[in-house]
Amino acid sequence: MLLEKFNDYPKLINVGDELESSKYTYVDEVGGEVVTGVGDILEGELIYFYSSNGKLLLRYRNIETDLTEPDISLSFNQPEDGVSEFKVSNRKGIIFSLKYDAWWKSKPAGSPAGFGSSGDEDEDLLAYLTLMSQSENRLQHLIQKYS
Repeated sequence: MLLEKFNDYPKLINVGDELESSKYTYVDEVGGEVVTGVGDILEGELIYFYSSNGKLLLRYRNIETDLTEPDISLSFNQPEDGVSEFKVSNRKGIIFSLKYDAWWKSKPAGSPAGFGSSGDEDEDLLAYLTLMSQSENRLQHLIQKYS
C-alpha cells in the first residue's frame, strides 16, 4: 500500500503489509502503484487513513477503524502545553487515544508557536482528519481521491 506523507509531498510511504503497520519504508516515486491514503509518523508510530471498497479506514498499530460508520467520532485537542491529544470513539467508548508532541514544538526558534491556531489542520494529520470527518461530503471527497 502506498501513502502520501502528510505535509511532505512528494514523499511517499510504502506500507508493505497493511496488517503490520510498523513495517514501512519511504519511497521517492510511485512506480505505477496507486496512492490510496495519507500517513504520518507520530511518536515513532505510523498512523494513516486510506480508502478501500468505498470506505475510509484509519489504521494505528493493530487497530483499524471505519470512519464512514455513523457512530464513529474523532476529537483533536491541543492545549498550550504542546501535547496534542487525539481520540477515536464510538457509542461504546474510546476505541483508542494518542498523545504526542504538537507540530509547532519541532519548529525552529523564532517560528510562531501555534497554540491551537487555525494552522493545525495544515500541519497535523490528525487535526486535518478530525476536520474532514465533520462532514459527510469531506469524507466522500477523501474516499474518491484515494480510490
